[in-house]
Amino acid sequence: MKSLLFLFVALITLSSFGQHHIKGHISDVNGALPFVNIIVKHTTKGAFTDDQGNFSIKAKSTDTLQVSYLGYKTKTVLAGKQTTLKIVLEDYEALETVMLFASKSRTIHCGTTCHFTCIHERESPSGVSELYPNPSREGVFYLKTIQEFSEVNILVADLTGRIILNEMYKKINSSIIVDLSNQPSGMYIINIASNGKLIASKKAIRI
Repeated sequence: MKSLLFLFVALITLSSFGQHHIKGHISDVNGALPFVNIIVKHTTKGAFTDDQGNFSIKAKSTDTLQVSYLGYKTKTVLAGKQTTLKIVLEDYEALETVMLFASKSRTIHCGTTCHFTCIHERESPSGVSELYPNPSREGVFYLKTIQEFSEVNILVADLTGRIILNEMYKKINSSIIVDLSNQPSGMYIINIASNGKLIASKKAIRI
């Protein structure tokens, strides 16, 4: 029994010892990129860049960091023994069009045919008044409504455009809970619709 306990403690110690902090900066040809998702591949551990394009994450030398940002090709970097990283996202992702609800959009062309739509936060005068707490460390957000809805559809996407949550709620008259606690750190787009009509589009940040 003591031998098994010793082995268990030794494995945990070795696993923790193998990790090191990595600081980095992510940019494109125009400069720093904010809110870029950095995930340790095959885990839920992640981080995102600040408004200056800087990030910090803990990883093992054998880990692979996966860097993703809407409109750019996903990039993978072996952590190795590096303590600082400078990552440049150069190419736009070959997408036809990324369709997400928004009140305003900006289309950027790459090459001859591919383009993508940049998402801006959108909110109608009535319906949803705020999203809180935002940022959220736990990944649980509350959408406060200022009127009653017979039904509300919540559609959440990450910055790669992947839909991670699609839920329908009935008879909402106060607040809606959006639980992203099982998702890694980063920025997400929350679209709120009722009876087929968009009410609001919110940017949610999990730290």
